[in-house]
Amino acid sequence: MLPKKLTTEKEVLANSLEEALDFLEMEFKIGYFDTSLKDIEIFEDGTVTAEGKSWPYTPRFMESLAKKIHMPINYAYRMDFDLFKKIFDICKKLECTAVKLCISHGIAINVCKTIYSPARSVDIINNLPEKMKDWKLHEVRLGDMGVEISWCNDMITVEPRQGDTILGGVRLSNSETGFRGLKASVFTLRLACLNGAIFSDEQQVVRWSHDRRMTYSKNIDNFCKELNLLEIPQAELTRIYSNVLERHISDKEIVNLWRRIRRVVEPQIVDLMLGIGSRERQELFDHVREREDPFVSEATRLNTYEIHNRITAAAKDHSLIKRRRLEEIGGNLICSLPLN
Repeated sequence: MLPKKLTTEKEVLANSLEEALDFLEMEFKIGYFDTSLKDIEIFEDGTVTAEGKSWPYTPRFMESLAKKIHMPINYAYRMDFDLFKKIFDICKKLECTAVKLCISHGIAINVCKTIYSPARSVDIINNLPEKMKDWKLHEVRLGDMGVEISWCNDMITVEPRQGDTILGGVRLSNSETGFRGLKASVFTLRLACLNGAIFSDEQQVVRWSHDRRMTYSKNIDNFCKELNLLEIPQAELTRIYSNVLERHISDKEIVNLWRRIRRVVEPQIVDLMLGIGSRERQELFDHVREREDPFVSEATRLNTYEIHNRITAAAKDHSLIKRRRLEEIGGNLICSLPLN
C-alpha cells in the first residue's frame, strides 16, 4: 500500500514544560482542513491534495484513509499502491462523507470526522494544578501523533524487592491529530531501568469531556479540577506489586497476552519480549487449543512480575503510540485484568 517515500511522523523530547509549550506553539502547531472524502486525491510521490491544496502525508494518514473505506489495515498493506488507489477512488465516491484533515507542521497526519474538536495540550499545561509543580517531571514526549507528559511523586514509593524501587505518578496523554484523546492515568516508574507502566481505569483516571453542552473553557477547567483530585493509590500499588512477585502466568493468559501484544508489534518481537521461542510458543498455543476443558489453565515457567518488566522495558524502544499501548498492557497484566 505504501509508496516508497513517505514523510515520517516527527517526535521529540522536551526538557521542561516551558520548552514543551514552545514546541507545541511552533513545531507542532496543529491545523485542520475541512473537505470531503471524494475530494481527496493521493499520489505515489507521497502527496495528498484536496480542493486545490497539497500536503506530504505519512503512513498513519494512509491507514486512516483505509479505515474510512472500511478496509482492514493488514489487508491494505498487502496490496500495491496502484491497486489501493483504485479501490480508494471507487469507495470514496460511495462514502462521500465530510471529513477533516489534521495537519501538523505542513504534513497530513490523519483524517477525522468534521466534528473532531480535541483539547489543546497548551491549554492543559497552562492550567495544571499547583500540586503537580511539586512532583518530579519524568518525561515530556511530543510528536505529530500526540503528547505524553509523566510526573513522579518521590513520596509515593513501592519496593517489591529490596533495592527495586518503583515511584508512583501520573501520565498525561493527548492528541490533537485524531489519535487517543486527553486522559490522565496512574503511572509507575521502575528506577532500576526507568521503564514505566500505565494502569487501567480501575486505578483512577481523568478523561476529557466531550459534552457539547459545555464550553471549551469550562471543559478545560473541569478536567484540571478532576486532575487536582486524582490521587496515586500507594496502598493499592503496594498490594498489586506484592501479589505478582511469585505469581506465574497461566498458559491461557500467555496466549491472550501474546495476541494482544501482537496487535502492536511483529510476532518475532512479541516472542523476544516474552522470552519464549517460536517453537515453544506454538506448542503452548496447541496445548491450550487442544485441551478438553477450555476453562482449565496451567501455570507456565513465566513469572508475572518479570514479564511485566520485560514488556515495559521493551516499550521504550518504540514510538509514542506503540510505547503507550505496551505500557498499558504491562500495567493491565499485573492488575490481573482480562486481556482481550
